[in-house]
Amino acid sequence: MKAFNEQLEQGVILLKVLKSAPALKELSGAAVEENFVSKVQACAVIFDFSNDNSKLLEEKDIKRKLLLELIQFLDVQTVPQNQRQYVMTERVVKDVVQTVSINIFRTPKVQVTFTGKIGEEGFDKSSLAATSGGGSSIGGSDPDEEQIFLEESWPHIQVIYELLLRIIIQPQLDVRVLKNHITQDFIQKLISQFKSPDPRERDYLKTILHRVYGKFMIHRSLIRRSLTAQLSKLTYNDEQEDHFGHSEFLELLSSIISGFAVPLKGEHRVTIFDKCLLPLHRANHNAHFHQQLVQCIMTYMDKDQSVANSIITEMLKYWPVTNPGKEILFLNEIEEVLDMTYPEMLIQDTTLAIRLAQRLNRCIMSEQYQVAERALLLWNNERVKQIIGVHEIKEQIYHILIEGLITNAQSHWNSLVQGLTFYLMKLLVDQDAELFDKAAEYFQKKNTLSKQLRAKQDAKWRMLEHKATLKEYSKYVK
Repeated sequence: MKAFNEQLEQGVILLKVLKSAPALKELSGAAVEENFVSKVQACAVIFDFSNDNSKLLEEKDIKRKLLLELIQFLDVQTVPQNQRQYVMTERVVKDVVQTVSINIFRTPKVQVTFTGKIGEEGFDKSSLAATSGGGSSIGGSDPDEEQIFLEESWPHIQVIYELLLRIIIQPQLDVRVLKNHITQDFIQKLISQFKSPDPRERDYLKTILHRVYGKFMIHRSLIRRSLTAQLSKLTYNDEQEDHFGHSEFLELLSSIISGFAVPLKGEHRVTIFDKCLLPLHRANHNAHFHQQLVQCIMTYMDKDQSVANSIITEMLKYWPVTNPGKEILFLNEIEEVLDMTYPEMLIQDTTLAIRLAQRLNRCIMSEQYQVAERALLLWNNERVKQIIGVHEIKEQIYHILIEGLITNAQSHWNSLVQGLTFYLMKLLVDQDAELFDKAAEYFQKKNTLSKQLRAKQDAKWRMLEHKATLKEYSKYVK
């Protein structure tokens, strides 16, 4: 604590000195680098940004203004190259990375929570437009649904992240110089910061990591391994994991996959698809990141459509029979997968097609009306209609569907589900009326026999209960 206070005092003194220092744009030659380094080093001082802490407000404002000046000086659109070239040195990069590390690698202090849109606080975003090609990474999440956790020191942390991003994207800066300081250890620490509850920080991290992946080929394998390792933790340790960062990990993976060359390498199929993406369907809290998971899988399918059957098999294996919300997500994903694949691929595996029909039939009979409605609408999909029409399994599909349709028509409580049921029955009749009648007749006979068997079993149980009652009564009579 004593060392921290001493460092804070020295940092405050340096900030006050630099308050009156000349602006970077007014300097030239070696003075630019010297002044830039001094200001970067001054920004390494750490302040307490707790809501109840009103100390050193002037010094905090000085630090923020210095950071903004550094960012604006690195702007490729407003500052000429002949001025910026003086700070494109290893000394500058080393100090920037060191200052960034001191400021961002910390335990976030999050106390402010609310529900709604994230406020667009901070400096003018128009000055950051060039950072990511117009796609600024500030406040990228849509937080309408749940509480938002905001980092108290974000106004300063934001500009620190922006400084790092500006250094990484500098076109004149030698990649070899950057590589000496953007190390594997630094990248691992960046990835660990995705646990931050503040969505604005995670969005900046996502943008920075994407830039690092694109610029440093030497780090690409590490980034892929780290992302898949973090997601695998969620699959096998779901109850103990918080759920911050996983959506961003999947968005990064989707972007990475989109850059893969075709045909895909076998290692990508095993490490990313088989061992990472598919098992994520098992996670209990799948709804937190399901949209990004589907996007990732669709991106992979765009490169390799042969994985369609593997996706459907995995989903059927871990179908959430007791979770209606997750069932609807799975049904939506099934439809997207079918839309992106050739029907012949699924038709060739008749066993899988029949298993899919059986699962959809159970969803049709669900008492949860949204699940039943979604499953009925799925049968109206052109790909699914093609599966019904396959000669080898057509009769089996009809027999499977009739059970759910007749059961719904006779007893489902929701009128909309009943209406969709009759509509699907009409489609099946139009496609093959003779087979429909045959399947309906078979179901009625089977249902009648089932009722008769149940009646016999009930009668037998009543007889046994009666005998047991008489035996008990006889003890008291004696």
